[in-house]
Amino acid sequence: MQPIILSPPFSSASGQSIQLPLSKSIYNRLLIIEALGSRQDALLPLSVKALQERGSYYPNDILVLSRAVVALVSSPSTEETIHVDVEDCGSALRFVVAYAALATKRCVVISGTERLMQRPMDELLVALNRLGGEVAWEKGEDKRDRIVVRPSSLKSGKIDLAQSRSSQFISALLLISPYLPDGLEVEWDASSVSKTYVYMTLSLMRRYGIECSYTDREIKVLPGRYLPVSIRDIEADWSSALYWFAFIALSPLGAHLKLQDLTLPSLQGDASAAALFRLIGVKAERDEVSGSTTIVRVPCVEDFHTAFDGLNMHIMPDAAPTMAVVLALRGIPYRIVGLETLPLKESNRLVAVKEGLRLFGLDVELTASSILFRGGEPTLPQETLHLNSHNDHRIAMSFTVASAMGYEIAVDDPSVVNKSYPLFWRELQQVLNPEEKSE
Repeated sequence: MQPIILSPPFSSASGQSIQLPLSKSIYNRLLIIEALGSRQDALLPLSVKALQERGSYYPNDILVLSRAVVALVSSPSTEETIHVDVEDCGSALRFVVAYAALATKRCVVISGTERLMQRPMDELLVALNRLGGEVAWEKGEDKRDRIVVRPSSLKSGKIDLAQSRSSQFISALLLISPYLPDGLEVEWDASSVSKTYVYMTLSLMRRYGIECSYTDREIKVLPGRYLPVSIRDIEADWSSALYWFAFIALSPLGAHLKLQDLTLPSLQGDASAAALFRLIGVKAERDEVSGSTTIVRVPCVEDFHTAFDGLNMHIMPDAAPTMAVVLALRGIPYRIVGLETLPLKESNRLVAVKEGLRLFGLDVELTASSILFRGGEPTLPQETLHLNSHNDHRIAMSFTVASAMGYEIAVDDPSVVNKSYPLFWRELQQVLNPEEKSE
């Protein structure tokens, strides 16, 4: 795909209405809940709706898991093996493996991109096999890694995930746990993973009829059946909304935008970042009548700098690159910690942030789990900046909000945003050049 070039704005943001995608985190959990709660071969409304409508509300991660669930539930019984390609979707990989281990009566072969299949998975496979599953890594005819799930009967038990590196391992097990004979007990450490995603999973399970209890050390799920799901329960995506908070943070005082259907309070952990943006001058006000949230550039909160010295973003890692970029472009020193999972994402996001900031004449210091910015001012916009997105949607969007400051930015592969926010470029171009009509 040809690079996209974002031209500097003619004026600051002036109240344009921004369309946000649906939360893929919530939607993908509900896809599994729906599949488990439906009778065999039944129509799956959420999956079918996403695949039929596609478009702006449906990030590619939702479409990937929708196709996978439909394949697992609806494949002809004459097929001995079901092949599922989860592309580059981490949640689809983890959720499909767990679902297949529980529900499949046939062999399921799960493949994905090379980068995805290099990401952590062994903890989940070990846990499923301890519960009686038959799940293993194998090489395909093309010599690429894939995961093969063979029919088995999972049993209940107590699984130790206290050292887990990913909340998705825990969520994948929790989602299938009501259908184990006696439920499931999970030992975990809420300080070692992005706990807000685990809480999201548990909240949705409770909403759809499952009894569960939890502390920051132990989770207990009783056996049960899920109630029918509703698309009305799916919020707009807060991770995507934060790019607009960042855009306003880099805009002049008084600049404002309207974000459609943004929910507060929210199941999504990234909603917590709104309080951080308020410190640096982005105020959010929700209109309960219209359902929109207006974000406006206002003066910073007094003595806001102290909040960013040792800022722990462990519970909202997807927001960390955006915050690191915005603070640096504003010249605000910071030390962000709790970033252990960033090197394991679609790219090594710590390295990608450091590389991207160099385009603006800024430098940060990295450890395995932190970013340190000692201060400095970005170079003035003079020529087009060529951004390497590292095939990572969050890196592409985190840096292109700098167009609010007058930078012209060329993104090497604009298609990467389809993973989470397909209409991001259309929305951004309309804010930058409101007099131009999009196709």
